[in-house]
Amino acid sequence: MCIRDSSYCGSSHVVELRDTRRLVPPEGVIPFAVPLGVARQAMRTWFRRKKLKGVKMTPIRGMYWPAWTFDLGGEIRWWVSVEGERKQIAHQIYEDDILVPASRKLPEDLALGTLLHYRLSAIVPYDEGYLADWPAEVYEISVSDASLVARRIALNKFRQDMQRHLERMSHNVLSLDTSEMIVESFKLVLLPLWVAHYRYNETDYIIAVNGQTEKVQAQEPVRGLRRLLGSLWET
Repeated sequence: MCIRDSSYCGSSHVVELRDTRRLVPPEGVIPFAVPLGVARQAMRTWFRRKKLKGVKMTPIRGMYWPAWTFDLGGEIRWWVSVEGERKQIAHQIYEDDILVPASRKLPEDLALGTLLHYRLSAIVPYDEGYLADWPAEVYEISVSDASLVARRIALNKFRQDMQRHLERMSHNVLSLDTSEMIVESFKLVLLPLWVAHYRYNETDYIIAVNGQTEKVQAQEPVRGLRRLLGSLWET
């Protein structure tokens, strides 16, 4: 869905769409490729690697997890100090298929880590038949809110690239202008995910397995000295 003509395209804050009040249908889906037994074994392997013993886990649930993908374009302008003089540099930007969670099923840091491991080349056109044996969550996060996260991801990547560039040039960054960085298009996709909760030391955590690549992402308990320091800090 192209939104280049939106009056908010030049804004550094929000992408607002006329049809955001209506439910946006998914345009693509990545079919499940990891069966339950493989997902369960991947979780067990993760627990062994992390040396977590006595873990109690809820039943593993497979589901299609909604996410937004964004294509960002335009330019970022930045000002640097070169031998005491202020200089403006314009950098053309294009980021393809930035994935952003459309559900609050997982905490944001865990969700963003999980999204890194999907291969979007496997997306196929959405068909209700893929959901015949699987529940699918309806998105909770609007495209407007998700676009802010996509912009933040693109800007963080640009900052990292820029920092490496400036380290070679010995320039000091004075400011950045992202008002010309725009969301060119977006779509809603459904991604396969296995999710469970586990309990360790009287605390509940979330563990997830990518239903396409078998990659595990999980909340990890804070143990040992880190836990002690954390409790001391709280007191």
